[in-house]
Amino acid sequence: MNNRQILYSYLLIFVFMLSFLWLGNFFFARQSIPFVQIVIVSLLHCFYSCALAVVITGVWMGNTRQRTWSVLGFIVLTATVIPIIQLLVYKLLPAMGVIFYDESKPKHMEAFYFRILRGYAWAFVFGMVIVVACKFVGAKKWISEKLAVYQNRVINDRYTSHFLSNLMLTSFGKNLIEGIPEDTRTKRDVIQFLAYHFEIGEDNSFGSWKNELDYLRCFIRLLQVYYGTAALRYKEALRSAVYPQIPKGVLFFPLENCLKHALINAEHPLEFALISTEKGICLSCSNHWSPKEHMDESGEGLSLLTAKLEMADFNTEIITDLTNDFFHIQIHLNFNSYAKIAL
Repeated sequence: MNNRQILYSYLLIFVFMLSFLWLGNFFFARQSIPFVQIVIVSLLHCFYSCALAVVITGVWMGNTRQRTWSVLGFIVLTATVIPIIQLLVYKLLPAMGVIFYDESKPKHMEAFYFRILRGYAWAFVFGMVIVVACKFVGAKKWISEKLAVYQNRVINDRYTSHFLSNLMLTSFGKNLIEGIPEDTRTKRDVIQFLAYHFEIGEDNSFGSWKNELDYLRCFIRLLQVYYGTAALRYKEALRSAVYPQIPKGVLFFPLENCLKHALINAEHPLEFALISTEKGICLSCSNHWSPKEHMDESGEGLSLLTAKLEMADFNTEIITDLTNDFFHIQIHLNFNSYAKIAL
């Protein structure tokens, strides 16, 4: 939590407690409580709520040192709440003319301590609410700012990457950099997807099978959000196995090719499958052929894919077929001895 969030939280709790206690006093109290006492109780609730919020933040999201200090802070707050309130009520405030108790009646310290602990428990609840609310608002703000950064970067750098260059020519790609998704999950997917493809454009490195599969699933979710789940049928039948690293971006090629040349809708669905075979993995993609007039059909994309696969030290095979306006592509990654079945 930053200082501004603490200040806003303090003011919000103060206004809430002041309003709650004042209205309760006005409508339900048998004996009217002086307004100055209501203000003091509201300030105490604010102090302990925000102090506990800082402690909870440190324990929840801090490093080891911050967690240690936060735990110590919580112990100190809890151990001193009764002595501090008792000192205020019976010593300091009476000296300033503010009396919280009836001097003509005997003190009931057990009930007094219970009320203090009950108020402290409510302060803890308010502190937890503050932390959760600030984390939620902060996360949404961070995601929106990160999304804007990557969208702007795509606009400036899109022609340096073959994939991004073609992507930006599609309606899906334009929506990716111009649209603002409503749900947080889709925003995270867009950030992950764009960040990953800047990596692809920068080098010809390899990625782990697990990471590449995760990025592929991210891309599929984005396509299904845009086109609808009925327009993209995805089948995944993978064995529990450990596979070698693969060239980054290889799993994306069939889908990128479809964005350029396919008719994609619920009536003409795109079918994509990722299936384990005896030798490794088979990617297959089938779609209705409908090349866009403004798209490059030079075959550069297939050449880049072939070059990427040639970097791998396992056998690969690409099979394509176009029959009656129906295009099918298969990419075989024959890992052979590289795939070790997990126990």
